Amino acid sequence: MALNSHFVSRFLTEPWEHDQRELWYYDFDRGELRSQSSRSLFAREGVHSSEIEARLNRYIETPIAAARARLWASVGDVSQQLEWPLFRALSLLLLLQPLRATDALDGPATVEDALSKPERDIDGLASAIGDRYRLMRITVNRRAPLYYPADGWFPLVGTPNGGTCPLGIAIPLSDSHAFIGVRSSVDLAQTEAWTINGAGIVSNYSVGYRSSKVVVHPDAVNHVPEHVLVDAIRSARAGVEQGIALCAELARLVERMDDMYRV
Repeated sequence: MALNSHFVSRFLTEPWEHDQRELWYYDFDRGELRSQSSRSLFAREGVHSSEIEARLNRYIETPIAAARARLWASVGDVSQQLEWPLFRALSLLLLLQPLRATDALDGPATVEDALSKPERDIDGLASAIGDRYRLMRITVNRRAPLYYPADGWFPLVGTPNGGTCPLGIAIPLSDSHAFIGVRSSVDLAQTEAWTINGAGIVSNYSVGYRSSKVVVHPDAVNHVPEHVLVDAIRSARAGVEQGIALCAELARLVERMDDMYRV
């Protein structure tokens, strides 16, 4: 039997589970709210070898799972607060999660290439991420819990400056806490919108950008009429798409203006 490889680590979606480790999710393609075992929802057979699965567990999953409560309690910028194994695990999660979830054929191969390297090279990858990105933690209002997109991450758009919108890469660590990587060169003032009003923008953006499925917290399923919940999910997705489109249009506009002044 082929090895069952989770492209979103099962321990990360645990706070969204209900009953016998089931997950409620909205399927954008089907337009339906469904439930499925967390063992199979975000998994594919035969993607990675047992050795790579063991390395994913050793370098990423075990250190983060063991420290989740401490990560939930930390405030703001966590880059300088963590011992190396945990910092390495978060950096590798930030680097590899988009590759683990992609449908592109080179995604799993790139993950395997990265994790097959000697430990000193893996340390070098994590160190490079730490040099380029600021690692942050944001808490959202518990009355508006995060979703969990099938990609395992979601984008965050910051306040424009100089014609560009900074983008953050966000990964839920619980239904109320998101781990975020943002370029070190970004002015923190451009990320302030992510923390106001109970971090509502983070909750909305957690529906993801291209993910075909998004996990929904069971409290929402139990207390909100289904049609209202579905409308909210689809509205949030439309808002994410619009926000990213506006940033792209702003970048094109600034580029055209620069071209005019160069003439």
